[in-house]
Amino acid sequence: MSTAYSQPDFKDAPERLTGLLVFFMLLAGLCVMPLDADSVKAYAFISLLHMGLCCIVWVHTALLLYYLFTPRRRRVLRNSLNLCQLILGVLCSGLMAGTLFHAINPQFFWLSLLLALIIGELGVTDLGNYIRSRLPVASATHHRLWNSAVIFFVAMFSLVCISTVLLLSPGASVHPISFTDAFFMSVSAASNTGLCTVSVPKTFTWLGQTVLIVDMQIGTVSVMTFNYYVLLMVGQRLTAGDSISLSPNMDQGNVRNVPELIRSVIFVSLFVELVGAVCLYFCWKGDPGIPQDTARLIGYSLFHSISTFCNFGLTLFPDNFVTASIHDAYLVQTVMMVLIIAGTMGFGVYWEVITRARRRLHGQRNPLRWSTHSWFVLRVMLVVTVLGTIVLTLAGWLEPSGHEHSFFSSFWDGLWNSVGRSTGINRTDHAEYGPVYKLLMTLLMFIGGNPAGTGGGVFAPVFAICVLEVFRVLRGEQDLVIYNRCIAPSTVARAVSTLILGTMWVFGTSVALLLLEPAIASPKNGALDMIFLSVSAFSTAGHTLTSPGVLSDASKFLLAFSMMLGRVGMFTTILIFIRQRSAAPLRYPQTRLPLT
Repeated sequence: MSTAYSQPDFKDAPERLTGLLVFFMLLAGLCVMPLDADSVKAYAFISLLHMGLCCIVWVHTALLLYYLFTPRRRRVLRNSLNLCQLILGVLCSGLMAGTLFHAINPQFFWLSLLLALIIGELGVTDLGNYIRSRLPVASATHHRLWNSAVIFFVAMFSLVCISTVLLLSPGASVHPISFTDAFFMSVSAASNTGLCTVSVPKTFTWLGQTVLIVDMQIGTVSVMTFNYYVLLMVGQRLTAGDSISLSPNMDQGNVRNVPELIRSVIFVSLFVELVGAVCLYFCWKGDPGIPQDTARLIGYSLFHSISTFCNFGLTLFPDNFVTASIHDAYLVQTVMMVLIIAGTMGFGVYWEVITRARRRLHGQRNPLRWSTHSWFVLRVMLVVTVLGTIVLTLAGWLEPSGHEHSFFSSFWDGLWNSVGRSTGINRTDHAEYGPVYKLLMTLLMFIGGNPAGTGGGVFAPVFAICVLEVFRVLRGEQDLVIYNRCIAPSTVARAVSTLILGTMWVFGTSVALLLLEPAIASPKNGALDMIFLSVSAFSTAGHTLTSPGVLSDASKFLLAFSMMLGRVGMFTTILIFIRQRSAAPLRYPQTRLPLT
């Protein structure tokens, strides 16, 4: 397989080994670092880690400098990844030497650790590129088997396994947690669900919370998109096969625009999260219920902005937004609803907005009409949000419950739950609502967000296509027409299949939970608690009437698999196990069956 630069054999490239050592030594050091940072044991450990990292980073940088001044080996630095390692290595080596010999402020040691982590990640990526370049070219049959669905699922499962190991390390939690809880929390973060079996603020240290944040951020743009972005960032190019396998997951048909699309996904996500963090910072500034020292206030703002945009639904407050001081913060909740909508909208709409803006800046005329995808997604999202707000407001106002029954309170709760149906941040306790409200909330969670967005569920456009198809059949029309465009029969069939498969999975999961947890379902609602939890896990919503922490290990693993399946997509998961057949050259005669 040809590559963009000449790669030496592994035995002639020792910098790959030293880069790998930097990464794993730093990772292992962070995992086993003592929790008491002021103890003598912690000081000795940090000092030992410091000296060991210094030696490896210096050797790694010295090798790259040797290549720089050796004409025969200078071709190695043509790889921009190695060039970045050289620049960062020189800077990191200087910081480590200065802090080790007390020439500069010792606090810069933590900055050198960050640079060492980046160097190690680049080293791992370089090794991955080397292994990938040495793999044989896959045959056509092998490529069909290992399609994009398999790659996506394997990549997500690999992320979950790595995160589980990190959460089980002593440095990630205040007290030891079980493998089941670590696996469940990793799946919940990677799938942007937000269901928790343990209290995140009380259980995990800064390392464990960082692992969860990284998981939710990677899960937002999908694991496979993140991996391809790493290749693009260091100057690599996507092959035609890579672009074709990626384009269905990004909901775009233009293969040539996929690399630019990936960059747009990353930067739009970071930009929206940064703007949301700034808005939350000024909204919370002066609030007595929020820590007001600058560092913690910035941390609160960033964490909640990322969690809300990613539809993860995790907060640093003990009772979510049910807490009295947070419950009435309407300006903060308005900002967070905007972040939820921005994440749920879907990256396909952002991509079209960016494309049209670029054409306008270059003096080119845009098409008069927007794409059918953007037109349909925006209108469906508006209809579902408005109708959801109306029905939830009426149910909360008219149905007896343990909440305040004023119309404004019911309206704001309905708006919050309708917009945040896939987010999992509770402004009120859902267990105190009546059964009608819970059933309506279950339906909204099942509908979910939009394709290529941060929400889950069967997706609102899929549900809308199924409803419109029912009306088409009742009216006796030949084609399903939307926005003056005839929807392809294959698209309609896939939407109907997704809805049916999702319903079957939720039903089966609910029955399994009722069999596994007969004593947990509340006597008042019976099966409704387990149905609500099953839909919440499948739709990656994160709302719950029953805490997952009280469930058995078997139920936790079942919910974890359901969360992963919901994030990957029901139809996509089925394609992993069922090989699609090519079109048959002959078709049998049609017949009609009595259905009524």
